[in-house]
Amino acid sequence: MQRPEPGTGMCNSPGPIRTSVAAVCSAALVIAGLTAGTVLASAAESESVTIHETPRQESTTQSPSTDKKSTARSSPTATAQETETAEEEDDTAVEPEETEATITVHVGDNPSGLAGVSLRLYSGGESGPTSAVTGSWAQCTSNGSGECSFTIPDTHPATDDYEQGENYDQRFWVVQESAPAGWYANATVGLSSETPYRFRTGPALRAGASYNSGSDFMRTQGSSGTWQNSRTNPSASLSCRPGAKIALILDRSGAVGDFTAAAQTMKRRLAGTHSTVTVLDGGLEQAAQGSYDLAIVVGAGAKASSFADIEHTIHSANAVKAQGTRILAVSVGETSAANLQAIAGSQTSSSVSYNGADVHTMSPGRLPMLLDSVADQLACETTVQITQQLSAYGQDTATAGSGWNFRLESTHADNAPEATQQTGEQGTVFYTLDLDSAKATGLTLNSLLTDQQQADGWVAKDSSCDVNGTRVASGKATAELKVTPGDRVECTFHAVQTLDAALKISKQAWGTENIAGLADAPQIPPGSSISAGTTVTWTYLVTNTGETPLDDVVVTDNQLPDDAISCPRNTLAVGESMTCTASGAVTADH
Repeated sequence: MQRPEPGTGMCNSPGPIRTSVAAVCSAALVIAGLTAGTVLASAAESESVTIHETPRQESTTQSPSTDKKSTARSSPTATAQETETAEEEDDTAVEPEETEATITVHVGDNPSGLAGVSLRLYSGGESGPTSAVTGSWAQCTSNGSGECSFTIPDTHPATDDYEQGENYDQRFWVVQESAPAGWYANATVGLSSETPYRFRTGPALRAGASYNSGSDFMRTQGSSGTWQNSRTNPSASLSCRPGAKIALILDRSGAVGDFTAAAQTMKRRLAGTHSTVTVLDGGLEQAAQGSYDLAIVVGAGAKASSFADIEHTIHSANAVKAQGTRILAVSVGETSAANLQAIAGSQTSSSVSYNGADVHTMSPGRLPMLLDSVADQLACETTVQITQQLSAYGQDTATAGSGWNFRLESTHADNAPEATQQTGEQGTVFYTLDLDSAKATGLTLNSLLTDQQQADGWVAKDSSCDVNGTRVASGKATAELKVTPGDRVECTFHAVQTLDAALKISKQAWGTENIAGLADAPQIPPGSSISAGTTVTWTYLVTNTGETPLDDVVVTDNQLPDDAISCPRNTLAVGESMTCTASGAVTADH
């Protein structure tokens, strides 16, 4: 039987009553004491009170450590023992008390853990987290063993004496808040689609129990049970680095094109530079067993089939980075941007020139260009390609120009094959610059027109140069720019033909043709009088005096019908002449 709180009666006591009592409730009734076999009571003389006692029974249920008031009076001895026991407990221990359950998430690389990762519990249903749970117990930071533990209060069940704790069998979402220095979190990963990286705890959460990410949740959702973070990509200066070690890794989960040919080309490019290229076909795990300056992962970032798959890939990439090796992830097909970031980092480029980005995305056919750029940086070289485009007079479409001369001038660099080159059938010339250092070097490119090209009406219209896909210079016959080792320079020069068209026509009249034709016909001098009806032949000497060939030449005379004049052809080259003729009887109008 419970003892009521002071100032209350049995009938309005909020606690449960263990004894069966038949009583007349009255303000005059006061319980003065209770023993196992004696009940002391006093009542007003006008009232009769009957109390039936139920024998006292010992309860085997311990009282939860909450703010609720106990329904049985504790003896001073028991209180002292409980206080002493509480003082002996370690405040930092994660062993649950009567009302508490523990959720532990394993964070980091197997088998070692990662310290300093901050996780928080969120509320929310099956669709995902909705809001962060307030309270210090809803946040944890992983320790040196990679364990991040939440001690959840109010997880006790309902009893005859107490209501159920508000967190009993509650389900939470675990969401990462921050990563330690040198690491970064992966908010999403690429499965069938970009999927948030967070996990919901299991259906049971009860006082006195411990729940583990490796067995009670995460693993049941396709995860390995170890919460992964990515190590920051180490920096690597490749410019003018003789003796650098490069690992070229084929990730067969993605499309790679002709990987073998590109790898062999890169090897040949670095021959004699003391730098080495090691082709690995065993994935990132194999690269972690060696020491490299740069690991180029071709075909990286394919969509994973499960959380465990991408967690394994992140773990392997972290092992490579732990050796001080920088990872360059090359995406050459349909990939997941989130997985590429998880493997290498967030800096992304679509250029075929290596510019220090973590990820390069491109079509398979452009892979050799990227590998050439890496080789150029190591060898302290830069490549320059110039293309000549021509727009002939009267033509709308530009064509490649062969036979055009260019000269390259540079400071602090040797160029090959020669400073002055002439375009071939494709209208291009190539230079390879051997730079003195990793510092920027100035370049000047000049288009050199010959006297004949100028006489034919050709003039430089414009020029433009891109370095690693970015426009850096524009002009006419000259382009000036700066380059560093590994840069890929592509310039286009455009020339147009500006010509004047002109014709000279000389007209003569001749007497009647005889059997010998006009050769023996008498010439009729200008201003002569001729009788009407006389047959006359007219000749027209047509000469192209302009700067461009002429097509569709037609000669007309306003004194004759439009089709009266006949010419041997309808084209004239520059400076060429032809004689057109017409004949007829003289009339008074002629």
